Amino acid sequence: MEPSKEPTLKDPILAPPGVLTLMSNDDLTYWLFIPSVPCSGPRPSMLFLHGAGGVNNPSNVRSQSLTRMLDSPSYASKIPHIIIMPIAPQRDWTQHTSKVLTLLDSLIESLNLDSTKITLSGQSMGGHGVWNLAQQSPTRWSTIIPICGYVDRSDPTPLPSTFSLTELRSSNIWLFHGEDDSVVSVQHSDNIVEALRALGASDNLKYTRYASGVSPPCKTKVKDLVGHGCYELAFKEEELWKWIESKW
Repeated sequence: MEPSKEPTLKDPILAPPGVLTLMSNDDLTYWLFIPSVPCSGPRPSMLFLHGAGGVNNPSNVRSQSLTRMLDSPSYASKIPHIIIMPIAPQRDWTQHTSKVLTLLDSLIESLNLDSTKITLSGQSMGGHGVWNLAQQSPTRWSTIIPICGYVDRSDPTPLPSTFSLTELRSSNIWLFHGEDDSVVSVQHSDNIVEALRALGASDNLKYTRYASGVSPPCKTKVKDLVGHGCYELAFKEEELWKWIESKW
């Protein structure tokens, strides 16, 4: 795929409030949402990692779940968070970790973000990226929201010996997954939740497991991927943003 030809801004200070703006630094293109909701101090934020369809494709990311919802003034006007949505240059977020964290650190400084109020979220391939970043920096995130994610796509159980949930047992985590997900088996999230509970996670752990037929399909040019679109439901959950704020 050819690199995006869409115009981008370099200086995040110039991004207008209340709308999505396509930005770039030396390493990554990213969508940036600056809230129109007033804030008297450092801002809360969310780092959102897109799915595989968005690789090197800002337009695709703009059409996905949260990003698309932010194009609705009625939805966007309720969001107090600065939302950062980097575009992966190649598939698999694990190879872009350092670039993503460098971007986040630069925005913490330039946009006066509250480093104690950062939500980490992502869907599908982005859910995999969430687990990778969460394991690497478990104390960095105020809340962690993996949506139809996985640790090892090839096998949901057992979890790889190189992946430890021990330091995440006290993290505030809310998982979402569809029971009939035909792309990423719900067993991936089931097994992670079971492992976290075995380690002592309780009130800090939430799991929304949508019943078969509830999650919409993920529509592609080739076919509709049954049950994979639970991210279209997750960001419409009225309790979600309240839950995030309750963990500050």
